[in-house]
Amino acid sequence: MFFVSEGIDYEFEIRIDGNTVFYQEGMFRKVDLEIPENADGKILEVIVYPAPSRAGATKGAQEADLSFKPAVCYGWDFHPRLVTQGIWGYTYFEERERSFVKNVYVTYELSEDRKKADVTVETETDGNGVLFLTVKDPFGKIAYRSEINGSKHVFTLENPYLWWCHNYGEQNLYSFEFSYTAEGTVRTITKNIGFRRIKLVAQECNWWIDRFPFTQGYPPITVELNGVQIFAKGSNWVPPEVFFGEITDERYEQLLSAFKEMHGNFLRVWGGGIVNRESFFEICDREGILIWQEFPLSCNHYIDDEHYLKVAEAESVEIIKRVREHACLAVWCGGNELYVGGTRNTPQSHIIRLLNHLCFTLDKNTPYLDTSPMFGMRHGHYTFSNHEWEECFQSFNIVKATAYTEFGCPSLADYDYLKQVIPEEDLNLEAILECKPSWVAHHAVKAWTEDSWLQIKNIEHYFGKTKDLKDAAAKSQLMQTTGYKLMFEEARKQRPNCGFALNWCFDEPYPNAAGNALISYPVVKKPAYFGVENSLRDVVLSARVKKFSWVEGETFTAEIWMLNDGIKEVKEGTAEVLLKFGNEEIPVMKWNYGKLEANTNKQGHSATIVLPKRRSCVFELILRCEHHEYDNRYKLLYYSKETAAFAESLREKPMDFDGIVEETIGLEDVETEIIRIKL
Repeated sequence: MFFVSEGIDYEFEIRIDGNTVFYQEGMFRKVDLEIPENADGKILEVIVYPAPSRAGATKGAQEADLSFKPAVCYGWDFHPRLVTQGIWGYTYFEERERSFVKNVYVTYELSEDRKKADVTVETETDGNGVLFLTVKDPFGKIAYRSEINGSKHVFTLENPYLWWCHNYGEQNLYSFEFSYTAEGTVRTITKNIGFRRIKLVAQECNWWIDRFPFTQGYPPITVELNGVQIFAKGSNWVPPEVFFGEITDERYEQLLSAFKEMHGNFLRVWGGGIVNRESFFEICDREGILIWQEFPLSCNHYIDDEHYLKVAEAESVEIIKRVREHACLAVWCGGNELYVGGTRNTPQSHIIRLLNHLCFTLDKNTPYLDTSPMFGMRHGHYTFSNHEWEECFQSFNIVKATAYTEFGCPSLADYDYLKQVIPEEDLNLEAILECKPSWVAHHAVKAWTEDSWLQIKNIEHYFGKTKDLKDAAAKSQLMQTTGYKLMFEEARKQRPNCGFALNWCFDEPYPNAAGNALISYPVVKKPAYFGVENSLRDVVLSARVKKFSWVEGETFTAEIWMLNDGIKEVKEGTAEVLLKFGNEEIPVMKWNYGKLEANTNKQGHSATIVLPKRRSCVFELILRCEHHEYDNRYKLLYYSKETAAFAESLREKPMDFDGIVEETIGLEDVETEIIRIKL
C-alpha cells in the first residue's frame, strides 16, 4: 500500500502513529510513500507547516522570495491572498504488486531534417518483472515493439509523423504503451508523444541594432516549429482557481477550448502561478496549443541562499522531467519580470544559472529564456491610456518590440455579472469611488493603483460623466475591446521584427469586478474576447488608426493592411473601407489587395476622409471584402464640435469631472455578446 500525493503546499511532514516517516519542503514534487506492513489501524497525518515568509519582508509578493512557490498566493492585483494551499494535488492510496514500474521517461532527438527520431526510454522499476514496449503511430499502426531490459533503452523511428500547433498541421501523437508483467499481473502505462523540433530564432534585422560602437543583438524570440516560422499570438495563463485543488479537468477543457476558438496558438504560463496538472498539458498536446512554461518565480529579488537553491533544484528537476515529454512545450522560462527595476536579479544570479543548467541538462532541445521580458521584449502597459493620455495602441506604434509578452486593457465585468458578485447596497458608482470593501475585494479599486481596475477617470475622459454602473460597464468594455484589437493587430503588423503578441491575461481565478482578463471567472466571455477572436484569425483585414476619439471636421486617416499568419495563399480581391454612423454607411475607398503569399503581411493604401457633421456617437470603421471572410470593424468615438469643447476641457482637468460635461455621449449600435454562468 502506498500513500500518493501529487502536490502538498509547501512545507510538511507525514506521520504514522505519531512518528514522522516523511518530510518535504516544496509543493511540486510527488509524494510516493510506502505504508509499513505494521500500520494497520493506525492514523496517517499530514502536518502542513505555517506559510513560509522571509523575516522582515513587507506583506505581499516580497514574502515569497525564499520560497519556490507561486508568488500570487501572497496576494496580487487580480488574486486574493491565500498563502498556504495544503493538499492541492490529487491524493490517494494505491495498492500495488510487489514488483511495479515506478517511473517511465521518454525523450528523443529529432534530426535537423526531421526525418529520424532517436528515442531514449528510461525506466525505474521495483522487482523482477518483464517490461514490454509497443509504439503505435497516430493512425494506430504498430511502429515499434520490443522488450526493455535494463533502465535505459534506445531505438530509432524513421520518418515520424510530426506534431504541429493548430492551423499549421496535424497534432500527430504516438502512443507508447508500456506493459509490465510481474507475479501474474499486467500493469499498463500509456504515454502520448509528439515529435517536433522547436527553436527560437533571431531575425536578420535584429542582429545589428545600431552603428559603432555596437552592442549585442536582440535575443532570438521568433518561434520556429519544424522549420516554419510561426507568429505566436495568444494570452497569459493564470491559475483558474484561487484554491488550486479545485481546478478540474473540465475547467481546463472549457478554458483551453475557448482559447483555441479565439484563434490563439500560444499560452504563456505565468511564473507567479503554478505548474499545471498533467491534464492541462495533455489537452494542449491534443489541441495544438504551444506552451511557454515559467518556473514559480515572479517580481522578486531571489538571493543566493543555499537552502533555497537546494529546494529549487529538487522541485525543478521533477517539473522538467514531467513536462518535457509534452509536444506542446515550446519554451522554458526562469520566471516573470526578474530583470526589471526593483528585482535586481542578473544573469549571474544563482537561481537563474541553476534553472538554465537544469533545463539544458534535462531538456536541451527546448528553448530557455532567463525571464520575461528580455532585452528587446516588452511588458505593458495595462490601461487604455496613461497619465499623459497616450493610448495603449499608440504606444505599440512607437515602441516596435521584438515580442509583446504582456499587455493589458481593463474593463468592468458585465452588469448582470456584477449583480452576482457585489452586494446590492454597493451596486453603484458612489460605492466604488468610496472604495467600499466589496469593490476592493473584487479588484475594481486599490488593486494596483488607486483607480485600477475600474479606471473611471479614463472612461470619463473620453465619454464625459458616467450615468450609472451599467453605463460605466458598457463604456469600459467598448474601450477594452478596441484597445485589445488594435494592440494585437499592431503587433502582427510588426513582423518579422516582432514574434509574439500575448495579452495580460486570458482567464482569472476569482470573480473580479474589473480587470484585464478576456474571460471572467469561471468561464464567462467578455465582449473583448470576441473582438480578439476576430483580430486573431489567420487572415484578416486590418487598420492602423492614430487615435480613439475624433472630432467633426478632422481628416480621419487609417492605414489599411492585409494580415496573413496562415499556411495558405490569399487570392486576389478587393477591400472596401467605410465609416458607419448609426445606420448610415459612408464609403471611403476601395483597395485591390492582390495575391498574398502564406505567412506574410501586405500594407495597402491609407483611407482618408474629412469627418462630416453628425451628433456625437460611437462610430465604426468597417473593412469589408467581397466574400466577407476577412472583414473587420472597430468602434471609435466621434465628437461634434460642440461636444469636442467639453472633451477638451476634460483633457485640461482630467482629475475633476463634476459639472464639466452636461451630456453623456450615446453608445449607439454597441454589439455585445454575454455568456452568463451562475456563480
